[in-house]
Amino acid sequence: MNTPLRFIAGLWLGLGATATAAQTLDPAFQATELTQASEVEHVMQQADGKLVVSGGFVRANQMPVGPVVRYHADYSLDHAFNTNAASLQGMVVATRQLPSGKLLVIGEGPLKLGSVTRQDLLRLNSDGTPDPGFNAGSASVRLTGFITAALPNDQLLVAGNFTDYNGSGRNYLVRLLANGSIDNTFSPLPSTRPLPAWPCSPTAKSWWRGGSPTTT
Repeated sequence: MNTPLRFIAGLWLGLGATATAAQTLDPAFQATELTQASEVEHVMQQADGKLVVSGGFVRANQMPVGPVVRYHADYSLDHAFNTNAASLQGMVVATRQLPSGKLLVIGEGPLKLGSVTRQDLLRLNSDGTPDPGFNAGSASVRLTGFITAALPNDQLLVAGNFTDYNGSGRNYLVRLLANGSIDNTFSPLPSTRPLPAWPCSPTAKSWWRGGSPTTT
């Protein structure tokens, strides 16, 4: 009767010794850095073929980046641009290239790069540095889900569910000058509700349908 008990006890002790050995650190093992996948919010192709990608990531091709990263046409990283834009803070949902080659960063809430902080709309120079000469202020409500279209001379059309923009009565649509101020010469037809179907421009590929934005 004692033999089976001794066998079981020996088996249990052997397994315990194996488990203890498995918990010992292996000095020869060099762990690599682990990163978590993040969603891409938007991809925009520039006129020169470069791709501007925005999302919640902090690395691209194992390199530290901000929420906006640019690739060359051959899909290699644009290191000069990415270095300048790496400290960008805020939630970025899309980007637009302006006729001048500058980039409009579209966010939800404050956007900060260097010493420049803007609400919802931040303009970058073509090299990724912030453009302090553009300040669009903010609408009477957060511009969540709003849409924009780039016009000649870096002017912008902005559509959303606002009825006031920077203290000026504007129903759902406003045109901004190149410095971000309201273009008071632009007077669209009055509307009592968000635009049901409004094409931003032939190149923006955005529409306002039933009060919700659609961007392709």
